[in-house]
Amino acid sequence: MAKSTLKQSGSVIEGLVASTGGVDSRKGWVLVVELAPWRSPDGRVESTPLRVELLVGDDRALDRWMAKLGVGDAVLVDAAGIRGARAGQDLGAKQVTRIRKTARDLGLREARARREAPVVVEDPELGALAFDVRHDAFCGNRAAGGASYRLTIEYESSEPAAEGGAAEIAAARRPVLAAEARLAEMLVAVTTSHLEAYNEVWRKGRPVLSAAEFASRLRVTSITCSSGGTTVWIDTGDLFGRHAFEVSLGPRGAVRSVRLAG
Repeated sequence: MAKSTLKQSGSVIEGLVASTGGVDSRKGWVLVVELAPWRSPDGRVESTPLRVELLVGDDRALDRWMAKLGVGDAVLVDAAGIRGARAGQDLGAKQVTRIRKTARDLGLREARARREAPVVVEDPELGALAFDVRHDAFCGNRAAGGASYRLTIEYESSEPAAEGGAAEIAAARRPVLAAEARLAEMLVAVTTSHLEAYNEVWRKGRPVLSAAEFASRLRVTSITCSSGGTTVWIDTGDLFGRHAFEVSLGPRGAVRSVRLAG
């Protein structure tokens, strides 16, 4: 790729590769690169990951790109025409036309070190939660209603996790505690909605289960909280072929929907 295609102008995003992957599309394979940290064309340095996508062609082309780009590599991305490349706007996941690896020091190593430094917030009600860089979330283990589960609070602030984490976790206290207070109701909701389906479709020669027997096989494994709502994941063992239930909750912990997830 010619260097002239990525001149240092107002249309270039500079970043360090956090991860790479590929997605098959109708037009061919798409290289997916997550940048963190990265610098927008107006000079802002962001620690929240930016996902950019580049159509590369066949699977061999994708393999070459995957071999070429490693975690921590510096790249330049042509941002010309990307809506939101101005200050204060979220670029989100965008398709781009050019990505080029560069040996130039982009001045982002210090920002990367800050981003990857361990961040643990000790919340007075939710306990110790550690920031998971890969998933942009604060995570920790909790116990409620006789169950031990994994709590995940998605981090959505544009501030570094060390600065904005406490406020995001504090905002999640009410929905998390509301969910914990109604875990028994969720098991009842799952039993009510899917006991018949198990006995008639999924049982496959095993004994018919009563409501109490069915409920006793369910186990809350995780709760995920974000601005979009709270989701509780319930493991079913081998009742449904290792599928889990996804229970969506309202603001006060009431069950909105129960879905058997793939």
